[in-house]
Amino acid sequence: QDALALSDSDLEALIKADRLMWRVQAATRLVTGGTLDPDAMGQGGRALLLRETDASDMADHEARLAEAAAASDRIISRALGTEA
Repeated sequence: QDALALSDSDLEALIKADRLMWRVQAATRLVTGGTLDPDAMGQGGRALLLRETDASDMADHEARLAEAAAASDRIISRALGTEA
């Protein structure tokens, strides 16, 4: 069958990570038109980013993004058989 078949929980985690990263990318483009730099975004830009990502503050936002990236890496590496 499909060599990359994922469990429902893995698939849900990847979808959740994709949505979070898309929201970060969309908010960043709206506010900066370029690269994410929270210091250069101003208070309004940071507020938009936090609202779009359901984060309470920038530390929470960064932790959520890091966890989503790490979970995606684990799931994809396991599916490809390249886990460390």
